[in-house]
Amino acid sequence: MSSFAFSSGFVLLTGTNQAARVAEESAKAAQAAQEETLKQFAAAQAFLEEVKSKSGTGQGTVWWLQRELEEKKSTIVNYMLLYPDLY
Repeated sequence: MSSFAFSSGFVLLTGTNQAARVAEESAKAAQAAQEETLKQFAAAQAFLEEVKSKSGTGQGTVWWLQRELEEKKSTIVNYMLLYPDLY
């Protein structure tokens, strides 16, 4: 809420100004992480489809990869439902 200026020109912010700045930076970092996560998930889905289309791929391995992606997808969807203002 208040600030202190030093002779070196450094200004120390206290109270709500500093908290607002930290919150804004955190929100930007969360948004960037979210976008990266969605890109990586899409890449993983594309890779799985590529692996499925190749012959000689073990069906157990494909099943396991599909299961893992479905679990991650449900986690992402649940997160999106909990925090809709981020999307």
